[in-house]
Amino acid sequence: MSSAWMCPSADPFLSELVDLTPENTHLGYWPTRDTLNNKLPALSINNKDTVLFKSTSGCAPGHIHTSSGFALPPSMDQIFKAKCASHTASKPTPFPCGAMGPHLLTGPIEVKGAKPGDALQVDILSIDVWQPWSWNMVKPPKGSLQYDFDDVHDGAPASEIQTWKNDLDKRATFVSPPGVWVAWNVTSTGPFFGCMGTAPPPAFGVVSTVPPRPEFGGNMDLKLLTTGASLQLPVNVAGALFSAGDGHAVQGDGEVCTTAVETGLLAKLRFTILPGKRLKSPRALTPTHIVSIGLSENLDEAQKLAMKDLLNWLNDADVAGYSTSESYRLASVAADMAVTQVVNQVKGVHLSFPRSLLPRESSLYAAPPDRKSRGGSTRTEL
Repeated sequence: MSSAWMCPSADPFLSELVDLTPENTHLGYWPTRDTLNNKLPALSINNKDTVLFKSTSGCAPGHIHTSSGFALPPSMDQIFKAKCASHTASKPTPFPCGAMGPHLLTGPIEVKGAKPGDALQVDILSIDVWQPWSWNMVKPPKGSLQYDFDDVHDGAPASEIQTWKNDLDKRATFVSPPGVWVAWNVTSTGPFFGCMGTAPPPAFGVVSTVPPRPEFGGNMDLKLLTTGASLQLPVNVAGALFSAGDGHAVQGDGEVCTTAVETGLLAKLRFTILPGKRLKSPRALTPTHIVSIGLSENLDEAQKLAMKDLLNWLNDADVAGYSTSESYRLASVAADMAVTQVVNQVKGVHLSFPRSLLPRESSLYAAPPDRKSRGGSTRTEL
């Protein structure tokens, strides 16, 4: 077995910045080779290259209240004008410019040498907020309550969209109303991309950004994908064609009202091809856990998929080589299952298993953090 896995340090020689421009973005869909129409990807890189990657979340003109004191930067205004001019929807949609989805994604990035049947590992070396404002939307029946929102609605005005101030130094957002500073680490995580994915399989055609899919990732809204984490994605086309966006400064599991603290992020990402690593669904790694991901329209089915993938992962000889029964027992004892989101048509469940419970010779083993137990005693290494 190989040495312990860790998220690699940032390469001092960055490839280049993938900036927010009309040429480097796409609205509401996941690009494929066909949708590129001989247009070059936003960037073509080599295996293990590191890229500075800039994105925003939506940020259509309607996402900024004029009373907020903020304005859409000219560069973003140009992006939406260009996107709206190029979209010709065959039927009305609820999204900006008649697009298939609401997400403005940066990309795609072509990773030379990646081919179908491989996996693409994206190491999130750093990620942070660059935008001084953010937004959030409450618009029933969208959200986890759907039409049951009226059962608990107190009659107070429910603004569809609110614009909030981000304090980049304080690393917090002023949620007003009600007037509360929300730290970006209040959920014990930090800023992350709600959407991260590769190109869908060609047979899928043009795919909306709304539902995540096990075949390519997408709108998973997994809050664990912050600095120090990695995401592994299936590769369906030559070059993988990675895109990301839907920046969140902070979000709780579930994303119950359909939006988080939606804002712009700047990330340092490293791309590594995992040859022949056929994945049935995305997988994540944090400094302390391996994380399986289940995606399905049915929440119960999503948790089963996450459970099955974790058992398969732990059965891998390079990871643990545990039997199904051994893995199932360990998962019941020590793995944490959580609902990732319930608002994207396809629901998500993720299952986090401690890397400290893997064999020490495992490629993914990590020593446990030094922490106090509930009883107050210090954890002892056995």
